[in-house]
Amino acid sequence: SIGLEWFFKNNMSLHAEYGLYAYYFYYKYHRITVFEYLTSPDKFEERKVESHGWRFDDAGALFGLSVYFWVK
Repeated sequence: SIGLEWFFKNNMSLHAEYGLYAYYFYYKYHRITVFEYLTSPDKFEERKVESHGWRFDDAGALFGLSVYFWVK
């Protein structure tokens, strides 16, 4: 995350923050689907998938107002 805070008074500020993250992913699956029809013999579909790589996503932006109180 990276952020910025601006004090427009001694005890009050506006702030903004933006986040970004990166990760490596890997997945693999094998699926077989069987179709049964009354008019034709059974058919099936086989699917194998394997995928991997780096992914970069944002974590969004946050905006806010802070008010600080000092207690003596």
